[in-house]
Amino acid sequence: MLRIVKRADLILQTGHISPDEILAVVKRAKQLGVRYVVATHAMASVPGMSLAQLKEAVAMGAYIELIYATHLMGPHAHLAWMRKWKQVSINDMAEVIKDIGAEHFILGSDLGQTGNPTPPDGMLKLVVGLKKAGLSEAQLDVMMRKNPAKLLGLR
Repeated sequence: MLRIVKRADLILQTGHISPDEILAVVKRAKQLGVRYVVATHAMASVPGMSLAQLKEAVAMGAYIELIYATHLMGPHAHLAWMRKWKQVSINDMAEVIKDIGAEHFILGSDLGQTGNPTPPDGMLKLVVGLKKAGLSEAQLDVMMRKNPAKLLGLR
């Protein structure tokens, strides 16, 4: 599959695999010449990557996806199915971005489920929260415009 991704010059997203599997996939993909690998919602319960694992993935050339939906999860979540998942607060995300660098991240909502905010509303809340947590317009521009444009071959 990695050879097909390379040949077609696709973006490889890791999906719902374990942190160790993500690191193995990133390593092999990069060895085969895959240009872009994204660790899918890396801080969410699945996969639940640690800071050290995030840094290792980034060192191998992966991008890290962070999503607003994880902020809504946890024991006090408004939807019952979200209560079993750990919450990754916007402040948690901001601290990791500050530590690793915005140039290694993309942002998403992972929303669209009945009972949750709409994807645009979730993105707005994520942006507002990250600004409150001390991220700059320039950092947000990198994660929301420049990195996605690069991944999609638009710049």
